[in-house]
Amino acid sequence: MRITRKLLRAAAQGALESSGHRVVADTKRGGVPGTRLKISSDLGDRTVAVRTSLKRKVGLMRDEHGDWRTVPDVDQVVIAVPADTSGSSIEVLGFDAKDIVAAFDAAARHQIGLAVGSPVFVSLDALKSKNKQTTAGLKKKAKWTKTIPLDEKSLASMNIRAGEQGLIERFKRDLAELHGVA
Repeated sequence: MRITRKLLRAAAQGALESSGHRVVADTKRGGVPGTRLKISSDLGDRTVAVRTSLKRKVGLMRDEHGDWRTVPDVDQVVIAVPADTSGSSIEVLGFDAKDIVAAFDAAARHQIGLAVGSPVFVSLDALKSKNKQTTAGLKKKAKWTKTIPLDEKSLASMNIRAGEQGLIERFKRDLAELHGVA
């Protein structure tokens, strides 16, 4: 199964729901569906920004004043990424928004001469520099993580739809079966 940003956003929402939260889309603001959520639990209501990355590096943009967009306005940030290079599972990580802002502030200080509208990227995984110095990744700041295998049972249990591609493949199989062809 091909991992897409749409599937990653669905996995993030599924991970929140499977943790006992009631999840609804935050439709007050524009943007891609599934990127802003409201969650409710016994602990109260919170706002969530969902970020996705196909390469395990998360990017944020700044506004015209140099302030980070979206993240300072929410309580929590959920990041969904491929868990491994085989594409067999998705890793969903939950962070306090303040921890994300602090990590990106630190990363931006090291990127001298970066224009205000340019994105800043931070790796989830630890990185080794040319002088063999290791920089800790963002993942270590996660409050929780959940790995979702990309199999029918796991996706169905979280009510995650594999997207249009799965629907098309199912339609092809059903049509072939109806007409008795391979």
